[in-house]
Amino acid sequence: FEAFYAQTQSFALAGACAGALNTVGSCPAAVVKSQLQVQRRKDPSLAAVRVVSSLVKMHGAGVLYRGLAPLAARDTLGYAILYTVYYRGQELQRRSDAAAAAPRWAIGGAAGACFYGATLPIDRVKVLQQTQAGGAALGLGECLATVRRGGLAAFYRGAGPTFARTFVGQAVGLSVYDLVRGWQPTYCD
Repeated sequence: FEAFYAQTQSFALAGACAGALNTVGSCPAAVVKSQLQVQRRKDPSLAAVRVVSSLVKMHGAGVLYRGLAPLAARDTLGYAILYTVYYRGQELQRRSDAAAAAPRWAIGGAAGACFYGATLPIDRVKVLQQTQAGGAALGLGECLATVRRGGLAAFYRGAGPTFARTFVGQAVGLSVYDLVRGWQPTYCD
């Protein structure tokens, strides 16, 4: 984010660039995590390394990038929103007595909740693509048809735990980020 912000001077654009770059490294981990979460084996000891080996053997190395398009869309949009909300929240906190009462961690948590508030439907399409048992990932049209069969609510299954995890994770993560950077961002003044 920092390097992109230095070049663009835009929270949204820097966040979008950071999110897009993050996708390249996070997609294989997301595929493995999703596969581990849906495995139906009685022996839960199937480690991540064995999942990778099995997936690559059955479908080729490209399987580790299944769901890349929705993940890229989610992270590009989501990180643009996350960093914009976080830094605009800090600006508001410095200018408003009412906002100044809010702890900094709450701004981080709110930024994380905004990330998923805007991207949860995209995330559900990603999960559908990453958990397919067959060789080829479902196309976007097939994923949307699957969700349509489950109604609009299918986009929001598991939203409560997702929002709770993200609020806490970003509250802690962005607070530590600020502490490491010296607490006061120089580009928000």
